[in-house]
Amino acid sequence: MTRHTRTAFALVLACLAGLAVPGVTGSASAQTPPPEALQIRITPDDRNVRRGEVVTFIVEVANTSTLSLLRDGPSGGTGLQMRVPEGFAFVDGSGTIDLVGGQSVRALDPSILRSEPRLVQDRDGNPQTLNLGAGQGLRFRFQVRATGQTEPLKTSTLRAWLVAADGSRLSNDAAARVRIEADPELDLAVILGTVYCDGNKNGQRDEGERGVGGVRLVVDTGRVVDTDADGRFHFRDLAPGTHVVKLDAHTLPPGSQALSSPLRRFDLTSGIMADHAFAVSCAQNLQRPTELVMAGESGPAPAVTQESAVLTVRGRADTLEVAWEGAVRAPRKATLEVEADQMTSEGKRARARSMNLPWRPGALSRSLTFYLGVAGAPVDPKVATWQVEVTRVDGAVRELVRLFEGRGAPPDKLAWDGLDPEGASGVLGRGLLHEVRLIVVDGHGERLESAPVLIGTSWSA
Repeated sequence: MTRHTRTAFALVLACLAGLAVPGVTGSASAQTPPPEALQIRITPDDRNVRRGEVVTFIVEVANTSTLSLLRDGPSGGTGLQMRVPEGFAFVDGSGTIDLVGGQSVRALDPSILRSEPRLVQDRDGNPQTLNLGAGQGLRFRFQVRATGQTEPLKTSTLRAWLVAADGSRLSNDAAARVRIEADPELDLAVILGTVYCDGNKNGQRDEGERGVGGVRLVVDTGRVVDTDADGRFHFRDLAPGTHVVKLDAHTLPPGSQALSSPLRRFDLTSGIMADHAFAVSCAQNLQRPTELVMAGESGPAPAVTQESAVLTVRGRADTLEVAWEGAVRAPRKATLEVEADQMTSEGKRARARSMNLPWRPGALSRSLTFYLGVAGAPVDPKVATWQVEVTRVDGAVRELVRLFEGRGAPPDKLAWDGLDPEGASGVLGRGLLHEVRLIVVDGHGERLESAPVLIGTSWSA
């Protein structure tokens, strides 16, 4: 059979099946539902993916009109037309269709343009358009792979709509945004740095010049870090290009000041680390006495005699009680727990710091209940604020997917159904770990952060 004969044979089959053929145009009859009456929705509609990852999409269609789309009617039936963005590929054989009666059948893509696949019913290897009666619905499932040709950090849009047998459009678009995550090792950059006491003020860190801990820095992406005890800090997963890091001079030790501009500009290259050291003139004042006396049977520690106008106290206060001028101060701490499935001996649900859930594309079968609190002295409800952050952890990538916030003291309980703020789609990632944290700012300079509650989701529902 020659190439021309095969082409003619394919055209005859496509026309007999009522399918659109490239180069053959037409339009469905006016006796079809108006586009706004054919409701079409795609999930997930906003997704971060990595190169090589396969994403499963679900397209739900509902005919809310009084007109039907039938194979023996004016439209010749219907099918799902898609436009796959550049760098993505439709996975052959991945399509299935849930029909009106609940039966699930394989989908067939008879199109020639792989960037615009069309899904119809697989009828013993032959394409057949679908019936969609008045008041009825269809559900399509298919997979798309992000190839190595995708551009990191770029957001693309996958579109889907209903077409008649002749390929003419019947519905409006359903759109899903997909954003390619960058590879931290190849596509992104890292800034390393230190903040140190420049004793001789020569602009270079010499042997014996110590780092300054607890200094806050912010990069232009909005990320904030504090230096560790040795004055070190880093910002990772930064996009290539120009970035600015600022040292917050208000967080330097009292009497200290930056010896150069607190702003530093970096021109970053993919996969390359950049570094910088912020030199600081440190005002030091050794206090006496140097002995730390713990409270015992004889009472609290004696008051410290201060030799200067400013006294800086540093240390770890995980379980420590500090006596200040005779009064014991217990450190405040934010607490967060989640209600577990297990029951206590009193017949109440237990509380836990971690739990695993079966993954669902929409709302959770049972809402998560978090218990929030502040141990120690209460916060001032007039000026305090609180946040509960839900962060999705996918390897080295961390993404804030849900945020609850309010003013005053945090509530005792917080319930969440797993959906986004609009209540439209679930945000818990399939087969991933999620960290939930309570953050309380008391309005007087103190920031409390709870230990994370860990929520894991299964790969299968």
